[in-house]
Amino acid sequence: MYSANTVSDILVSATFQASKSGHQSYHRPEDTKEIKHIFHDSFRLPEPEEEEESGTVYWESVLIGRRFVLLCFYGFISNPMLRLFCLSCTCLLILVHHVKKKPYRNPKMNTCESISLLALVIIAIINLMEASAAVEPIGPNEGYFHVLHWVQVVTLGFLPAAVCVLVVFAFVSQGIRLVIVLAGKMKCCRCCKKGEQEINLVNVAVNNIDDELHVHSNDMYT
Repeated sequence: MYSANTVSDILVSATFQASKSGHQSYHRPEDTKEIKHIFHDSFRLPEPEEEEESGTVYWESVLIGRRFVLLCFYGFISNPMLRLFCLSCTCLLILVHHVKKKPYRNPKMNTCESISLLALVIIAIINLMEASAAVEPIGPNEGYFHVLHWVQVVTLGFLPAAVCVLVVFAFVSQGIRLVIVLAGKMKCCRCCKKGEQEINLVNVAVNNIDDELHVHSNDMYT
């Protein structure tokens, strides 16, 4: 029988070996390279020649922090007016921070992200204005709120509508391309058949001429 100290030593040794092997497998060079590629490839890397430029490889944590702050405001502030005010200010600060840092390597990605954050700011401000009215707007302000409502609808629906239009356009273009390809194939088949028929007629004519020449030659010898 093993003593308690012996058993504890065996468990500690096994745990240490398991953690050691797991630690070594976690830090394999190819795994580390792939992980860095996934998390850092979209963002700017540090520039050695520029001391003030530290890069934005940490930006994934910034994105997570943004969502966490917005969720905290939405979940823990019960007053609708105060909640929308905090959300609007936070969205505006996020937009300013993004425009200042420009974290992505591709300028088009920075532009798309800026447009998305600007749309978020517009929606937050419109909701804040609607909440400040407290009741359904009537009188001269009714038209303004109606316009703001449609601005919000267009802002929310523009990107999905654009994606749907692009998808429909892609399907239609592929269908037209398929029809053109099939028409070309059918035309080629018809041309091939017509060419084969002409070749057969030529061969028949040549054979007939050969037969006639052969008959004439036989008649001359007889």
